[in-house]
Amino acid sequence: MDMSKYMDIFRAESEKYIKELSDSLLVLESDPENTEQMNTLFRAAHTFKGMAATMGFKQIVELTHEMESLIDRLRTRQIVLNSSLIDVLLICVDTLDELVENVCKSEGDKPEKEKKEKANKYEFYPEVYEVIKTLVEINGSPEKAFIERIEDNKLLSAKKKSIKEIDRLQKEEKNLAYPRLSPKVKIIQNSRISTEQLDKLMNLVGELVINRSRVNELTRNLKSKELEAALSDFHKLTRELQDEVIEARMVPLDHIAYVYPRMIRDLARVQSKKIDFVIKGKEIKLDRTILEEIGDSLVHLLRNAVDHGIEIPEKRVELGKKENGTILVAALRQENFVFIRIEDDGRGIDTNEIRKVALKKGIISRESTEQLEEEEVMQLIFTPGLSTSDNVTDVSGRGIGMDVVKNRVERLGGSVKIESKPGLGSRFELKLPLTIAVYQAMLVRVGTEKYAIPFTNIVKNIEVGSQETKHIKGQEVILIDNKILPLFRLRKQFQLPDNDNENNIYMVIVEKHGQYIGIVVDELLGKQEVIVKSFKSKLLDSTRGFAGATILGDGNVLLIIDVNSLI
Repeated sequence: MDMSKYMDIFRAESEKYIKELSDSLLVLESDPENTEQMNTLFRAAHTFKGMAATMGFKQIVELTHEMESLIDRLRTRQIVLNSSLIDVLLICVDTLDELVENVCKSEGDKPEKEKKEKANKYEFYPEVYEVIKTLVEINGSPEKAFIERIEDNKLLSAKKKSIKEIDRLQKEEKNLAYPRLSPKVKIIQNSRISTEQLDKLMNLVGELVINRSRVNELTRNLKSKELEAALSDFHKLTRELQDEVIEARMVPLDHIAYVYPRMIRDLARVQSKKIDFVIKGKEIKLDRTILEEIGDSLVHLLRNAVDHGIEIPEKRVELGKKENGTILVAALRQENFVFIRIEDDGRGIDTNEIRKVALKKGIISRESTEQLEEEEVMQLIFTPGLSTSDNVTDVSGRGIGMDVVKNRVERLGGSVKIESKPGLGSRFELKLPLTIAVYQAMLVRVGTEKYAIPFTNIVKNIEVGSQETKHIKGQEVILIDNKILPLFRLRKQFQLPDNDNENNIYMVIVEKHGQYIGIVVDELLGKQEVIVKSFKSKLLDSTRGFAGATILGDGNVLLIIDVNSLI
């Protein structure tokens, strides 16, 4: 497996743990009895070793292993921490720092072909041998000979020698017109930025974009080529800044997907199933907030695929299938959306069984059961408390989870689509926006107010004659493309009087749970990119039907309609 593509992550994580090691040692030097710092020191060395083992860097593994052994002796009070031991461990930290720099530099300098052929190889650095050898000797020494061995080892001599060498280099640099950076000093390659900081940056960029629009509105009637040129540059720069901040928020799906193969393998072993697991599109990036929110949902869908979907090998052979079942996770980007598909070739969803369970638990009436279409029945699996599993296991069976999956995805402005055929398998498709900070939205007018409807939900916009609407069992509907669509009038929802002069109907067709619905508005105002402002007030946050607000260039505030919660 080519691990070279993970080098940036390895470098960033390494810098974090090297800092933890160094900081803990400095605290322990003044407070040797600090148990918390000793545990932090041990945990950092242990985690660092695991990272290096995954990447195939054997020297780093050997060094951190011996460090871990020494730290373990310290924390279990087999030996007493003193300044000499702190010196030894700090030299180890410096050596680790150098090793990380060397392996990262070596990987960066390699041609692409060589990276693929020698992804897990490393170069041997002779000076590391002395450090490891010293640690091995210390770890194998009885306590009486311990201090003597520390005070009289080659490692400390090497440290003194390296300090002299640095002094010599610094003296040489005094004669240069432009002094170089000293060696111990590194150019920072990566920086860890919190989600909170990125959110704040995005808000500031949003304010900048809004003010740009306001300046455009205020200067629209001024005929000045210089002003137009300055505004054009302003627009370009703010756009680039916005794109850069959005890109900084993006992380690949692989940040959460790397744990899936092991999870599937363990679940399959417990249930005596054979499963081939395939992931496609791990490099597709989403807003980190979205990725964090959907992580649990993807895990739940995968666990369901193992538990409810894939059959045991004997049953699959009996059904004419191959012994090994297949579970696929595939991500695909289309314009401003990402589609994540989870599918299996298992038993599929039995809609008749869903009808029986829903009827038994009082979720639907007998009359409704007979009227529901297959697609509508399938949507019942998102009902809280509904489970077709006979047994409650560690994996599933309690009827909780699918409703959480749906609610979480819809809260992000996305949707969930199901396709299944009995005996052939199931497919769940999550449609998610690339980012929740910026929406592509359709602006509409209802009465005297304007609103924004995210394109995540929109199928298309149309205009039809008012005479084309019909009523079926009290529900206003319209026939579009040979399909009967129920109509949802925003005027009625917002308790506004009917429009008596209505000759034509302006409609935004949206999809919810596989069903198309026509949202009737007074006017379609066109597509626009909007900066989302979430509600900070608890009163507004609980307001049903709205996902937030945005501000237009003229200073007017528009509410963003949350289709999933409104209808």
